[in-house]
Amino acid sequence: MPISYCVSSKKASVVSESVVGNFTGHEHVNLIVARGNRIDVQLVSPEGLKNVCEIPIYGQVLTMALVRCKREKRQSLVVVTEKWQMAVLTYRDGKVITRTAGALADQSGRASDNLFSLTIHRSGLVAIRAYEGSVKMIQWEPGTDVRSFNVRFDYPNVSDFKFIDTGVDDTYRIAFIYDDDHGKHLQFSDLNMHDKELHTFSRQASIAADASVLIPVPAPISGVLVLAANSILYKS
Repeated sequence: MPISYCVSSKKASVVSESVVGNFTGHEHVNLIVARGNRIDVQLVSPEGLKNVCEIPIYGQVLTMALVRCKREKRQSLVVVTEKWQMAVLTYRDGKVITRTAGALADQSGRASDNLFSLTIHRSGLVAIRAYEGSVKMIQWEPGTDVRSFNVRFDYPNVSDFKFIDTGVDDTYRIAFIYDDDHGKHLQFSDLNMHDKELHTFSRQASIAADASVLIPVPAPISGVLVLAANSILYKS
């Protein structure tokens, strides 16, 4: 007996990630929303949100972030997919252009159990915590494939992980929250680009037990805000 069935499909509507910045122009405010395998770019205007473009992505968007490169007024969009592919996109002359792209996956290594985190330094260096025991640092230039190296990172139960804006391009300072048997702690570490190692800059032990979010403060103030359920801590 033949069986007939009907199939209909529509674009994904569930939002997996969103960012706000100056993607289409330095005077524009854009809301950029990831929905499955596409990214919607909208312009914030006095009349409301206006659709600018839709960016199809080959893969499911895992995370994304905006970066403003040196001597550029508008920001570029860094996109990472669930298959560990990364691309840096820019908007120019009404079109979305891929500045660079490449694979990030390691042949060995166990994926992090509790946190996937992406953060971008003011110089454009991208740091991704995707595997246990290491952080992947990604260097890129327009028109070339991405280059990456791993840095040892043996801290348990990391809640958040961010680059700090020190106002200096060649100072790569990272703040992160982790907890161990003695409580939850905030630590600042500097990346030495020559030996590719993290060195402790400072540490504050026993912060709020429910602290989980870091918000970097732009230079010249610098430092970081640590958010907990009922408190906010500033640390520089």
